[in-house]
Amino acid sequence: MSEKRSDERLGITQRFEVLNKVSEQKRVAPVRILCVEDSEADFELLLFELRMARFAHTATRVEDEPGMRQALADDKWDVVISDHSLPRFSSVAALQVLREEHPDIPFIIASGAIGEDAAVAALQSGADDYLLKHSMKRLVPAIENALAAARARRERRAATDDLRSGLDYLRALLRASPVGIMALDAGSNITLLNAAAERIFGIRREEALGAPPPIAAPDNQRILDRLLQAVKQGPVERVEETWVRGDGSACDLSFSAARLQGGADVVLFVADLTEQKSAELAQRETETRFAAITANLPGVVFQMLARPAEEQFLMPYVSPGSITLFGVAPEAFLARPGLFIDLLDPADRADLRDAVAQALRHRLPLEGQWRIGREGVMRWIQVAATAREANGGNWLLDGIITDITAQKEAEQELMQSREELRALTAHAESVKEQERRLVARDIHDEIGSTLTGMKADLAWLKKRFAEDPEVTGKLASMGELVDGAVQTANRIIQALRPGILDYGIAPALEWQASDFAARMDLEVAFETNAEDLALDIEQSTALFRVFQESLTNVAKYAKATRVETELFATPTSVTLEVRDNGVGLADGALAKSTSFGIRGMMERVRALGGWLDINGAPGKGTTVMLSIPRRRPRTGAAPAQKQH
Repeated sequence: MSEKRSDERLGITQRFEVLNKVSEQKRVAPVRILCVEDSEADFELLLFELRMARFAHTATRVEDEPGMRQALADDKWDVVISDHSLPRFSSVAALQVLREEHPDIPFIIASGAIGEDAAVAALQSGADDYLLKHSMKRLVPAIENALAAARARRERRAATDDLRSGLDYLRALLRASPVGIMALDAGSNITLLNAAAERIFGIRREEALGAPPPIAAPDNQRILDRLLQAVKQGPVERVEETWVRGDGSACDLSFSAARLQGGADVVLFVADLTEQKSAELAQRETETRFAAITANLPGVVFQMLARPAEEQFLMPYVSPGSITLFGVAPEAFLARPGLFIDLLDPADRADLRDAVAQALRHRLPLEGQWRIGREGVMRWIQVAATAREANGGNWLLDGIITDITAQKEAEQELMQSREELRALTAHAESVKEQERRLVARDIHDEIGSTLTGMKADLAWLKKRFAEDPEVTGKLASMGELVDGAVQTANRIIQALRPGILDYGIAPALEWQASDFAARMDLEVAFETNAEDLALDIEQSTALFRVFQESLTNVAKYAKATRVETELFATPTSVTLEVRDNGVGLADGALAKSTSFGIRGMMERVRALGGWLDINGAPGKGTTVMLSIPRRRPRTGAAPAQKQH
């Protein structure tokens, strides 16, 4: 079917000029690979080969059928690579699972040893290729060839579907057409009669085929004679006549006629004008009702015509609300096909084009928020539309555009409030840490000095009353109380502000790990690439407090036996990672309203311009990772406090 005939059938694009093609560099997305493999080492070897080839990819490994089915259900994949023989699975079974739901996804076998017969059988069963694990040089070409073959399969299927759809369309058109179609051969015998013609003429097809048209009145024969005579000179268009049916009722019909190319057969197209006029009246009523509705909507109803390969958009219909929202009359969108794009903020135009392309490619609704400039004022609009495929490579999107400027301003105010709250929280934490330092210093200087003086006085009294056992015993008891008070004071000072922070964050974290391991009887490993890492006191304190909170959560919830900690520093950033082998995180654990410790950790890190991520699957432990920009310590920092 030609492009011109497709456009005519669509009935919309004939009002516009052909769209200009606009080229734009396409983004190349990483290839999504699902690997069915029981060996972690073989999986890493495969990933290494892909990285060495600079092949953009993402990959996930599964080991058995349940894992593969779950991965296929949870995500979309471009290619599946499977080991031939697994302890609980096989490439044959994996291929069968894949073909059940995804017949077009390429399937490649990668095996340590696969016989020629097994390889041939796998290819005959639908596998795209097979590789030997000891020679993976052909991995990337195999993937690319498999992806190309899959695209070719999809294209062939699409072409077949288009052809079948076209034939079905013609059959359906013939059956459902409200226009009566009757074909006559050179002898004026009926060779084709559709349902509409049966209804219009009041005759039955099985009785009429192979016979001249039944004539109920002499005037009907004269109508046919005039049409058959006129069609000899060329096609006849829209001749209105009054026809008398077999039951004697008269009806106004519209006749068109054409001679089939290369033959003497004539096709008559007949429309009952009574039905047509009723339909036109109903259509006018519908349009009037629709116009009344759209005129009172707080937005703009629109229809957009687009093609995936072209990045200009026509808007055949725009409701009168465009005057209020855009300050542009609906007629302007018809006169300037690119007007809608021009009204957008330049920074949002490419994003809209991409969103439309994605919606059409994946058969998804178009949803998005973009900005428009009107009279120097920036406003926000929200576009929501559903796409439907038309013929001729066209897509129609029907939807509504609403003004969400007030909502956006409210969101921005809320975000600003959150930022102010975050800044206030950071300030409160800073003040709290400063108070802790002051209290720790006061305890150290005042109470510590007092306790030290008391110990000296007790030592003097012991010497003075050495010969009095009763006094000596009392003094010894008092000495123990003083020692206990000293230890308590040191613990309070350590909790308020560990003095070891003055010697560097790495020693402080290592000490905290050792202390936690001793108290909780757990194995706690600590590694760092920067033993002498120097940070300012604010960053050191934040890292230390987050580490403390992470260990506290391990003690409370993890039921772990081992904790691994790594402090990694680069010239521009510092990263801290805490991993445990405990029970992991349950669904929704991080969203609990009582998770104040986690929120406090996040606020500390955000206040320093960094990020914090907490993740973990049930039964697979939990990982806390944070990263902050590295800042050098400020000059004039307080010297280390010596503990009692």
